[in-house]
Amino acid sequence: MDREEFYKAVKEMVPKYLDQAYAGHQVVIKEFHEAEGTKHCLALVDAKPGLNRIPALDLEHYYQMVKGGRNLD
Repeated sequence: MDREEFYKAVKEMVPKYLDQAYAGHQVVIKEFHEAEGTKHCLALVDAKPGLNRIPALDLEHYYQMVKGGRNLD
């Protein structure tokens, strides 16, 4: 599984595991660069008005685990 396939799978799977407070919100994958130029991807859930937190995951860590043989679930 390459990175793009992994990101797509995460995007489809994450909503199944979210608390009801986040039901119906969109999961998106975003990229950013740190000062060192390292590229990271995050899975974000758009917050409803009044919610202060947006769950975020550093997907590179999980991608490396899957690449090393771990099950995506």
